[in-house]
Amino acid sequence: MASKTEKTVEERVAEAKAQVAKKQPAKPIQPQTESDKLWEQMRGLPLDIFALPDQTVEMHAKRVPLAPDAVHLKLKSTAVLPALEIALRAIKLPPDKQWKLENATRFCIVSIETVY
Repeated sequence: MASKTEKTVEERVAEAKAQVAKKQPAKPIQPQTESDKLWEQMRGLPLDIFALPDQTVEMHAKRVPLAPDAVHLKLKSTAVLPALEIALRAIKLPPDKQWKLENATRFCIVSIETVY
């Protein structure tokens, strides 16, 4: 039988859960820049790549926040580019806008440009 100073297992578990809950962020941070908004739209898009199921953009590209108007991605493989182009078509844009993908030295730059 436990003394009054010793805590029961249930009390210890409840305290541990409370500590974990305190460390969790209350709300996700809202996107601030155009780059943040674009990344939020594209990060969960499915990719048809390497014949693997359930692949997403986030699994094959890491965002590097460099510019506020474009998303700079560090790709695990350049083979992701064609699949990324196809996946971006799922996001509907106004008729006068189109996706622009550029393969730079260290990054893939994704932006939206106006079509004239």
